[in-house]
Amino acid sequence: VATRSPTYIHITEARLQDVKTMGEILYDPKEFYIFDKGYYDLAGLYGIQGIGSMFIRWTKHHLIVISF
Repeated sequence: VATRSPTYIHITEARLQDVKTMGEILYDPKEFYIFDKGYYDLAGLYGIQGIGSMFIRWTKHHLIVISF
């Protein structure tokens, strides 16, 4: 079984929104990105999908996995 370690981890204070720090991430193709329930930048999420990656976005009640 092949496994990979995270190449980028960014932990912020709870009050800082993901949208305000997303420009700091260098996105790689064919990777997974996890965001909390406050992240709702559709253009940014579309850009992640556009390079062949997937994102996971937490909601208040359940997990949504979006892949294309």
